[in-house]
Amino acid sequence: MGKSSMREGDYKQAMKYFQLGNSRKYYTRAFEFYRKEQMQTKFPKYMGAAVVLAVIGLLAVTGRKIKRWVGEVKCRDI
Repeated sequence: MGKSSMREGDYKQAMKYFQLGNSRKYYTRAFEFYRKEQMQTKFPKYMGAAVVLAVIGLLAVTGRKIKRWVGEVKCRDI
């Protein structure tokens, strides 16, 4: 059943069958394919979110520095 599920591309179900059958060799192979599939679908989303958060953080830090610099300049002119 596990090999059949692997041929169909249902790696998660194949992992369940191989675990029930106590087949480490094929479980590992099914897990590798499942992990690769998950990385290809979810990694770009998480990486994009991480980049967006990093850019927002950099903008916040840069905004504070500019605000301090502008505040210092205004204080000198008075």
